[in-house]
Amino acid sequence: MDVIIGSHPHVVQPMELTTPVGSMSERLVIWSLGNFISNQKDPLTDAGLLVGFTLKRTSYGKPEVCNVKYIPLYRMKLEGKKPGYYMMPGLMTEKNIDALIPGDENKEDFRSVMADTRRKVNTDQRIREVER
Repeated sequence: MDVIIGSHPHVVQPMELTTPVGSMSERLVIWSLGNFISNQKDPLTDAGLLVGFTLKRTSYGKPEVCNVKYIPLYRMKLEGKKPGYYMMPGLMTEKNIDALIPGDENKEDFRSVMADTRRKVNTDQRIREVER
């Protein structure tokens, strides 16, 4: 069992469970977790992922990855506020968006980032977003 986690591109990239040609073992590949905190202004650098999974052995002793879950994150920067940067988790923020994110432009940016992140990450029904 291999788990490969990438991070350098500073943007969220796809996550997949894949079985390489010639292998009998499935692998979890997380191409990039994006950013957690950054002052970058390039497109899509205001998104990140928290990812969790379980490694276990099958009844035959073979290791496998299961229970893959993620929380999409949006980095919100508020000028003139300390600390200035806030990591906003997807579903929790959506449920309380009016109280948590000021301004229509910030809300639209949040929605756009969440849609893009989910489109990239929801590639397999076994990879699920944390719902709380």
